[in-house]
Amino acid sequence: MADNVEAYYILVNKSHALVAYSLTIIKFNGSGGSKADQNARAGIELCKRAASLGHWDAIIELAFFCTTLSACTQT
Repeated sequence: MADNVEAYYILVNKSHALVAYSLTIIKFNGSGGSKADQNARAGIELCKRAASLGHWDAIIELAFFCTTLSACTQT
C-alpha cells in the first residue's frame, strides 16, 4: 500500500486533480490504516490542491471547510 500512496503523491505533484481529491478522502478517513492515520491538516492541504486544479467536489469540500472550520485562514 505504501508504494501506491507514493505513486499517488507523484501524480498529485504532476497536477492530477482526481488523485489529489482521492488522497484528501484517504487522509480524512485514515483509510487503509488505523484511526491514528487520520490527518485532517494533510487532508485540507490536499483538498486545496485538488480545488486549485479544478476538481469540483474538492471545491465544494473546501468551501465547507472554509465556512465551518476556518481551515482556509492564512498562517
